[in-house]
Amino acid sequence: MASYKLPVTLTHDLYTKLQKLSAANGLSMAAQIRYLISQASNHPGVTGEFTGSQGESAEGTDNPRAH
Repeated sequence: MASYKLPVTLTHDLYTKLQKLSAANGLSMAAQIRYLISQASNHPGVTGEFTGSQGESAEGTDNPRAH
């Protein structure tokens, strides 16, 4: 499987939320982002392009270490 590095710019608020979520799950921020993207891409209705909702909260995500 190929790997790609993507530069990402986050708002301060989103960065802070991601830090807290990563720490709560015992993951690095990169691992948490990979997990969130994999969950979004497996979401029903997502077919080749990302169609995430603006109102979805990362806090409601299952613990990735449990998978």
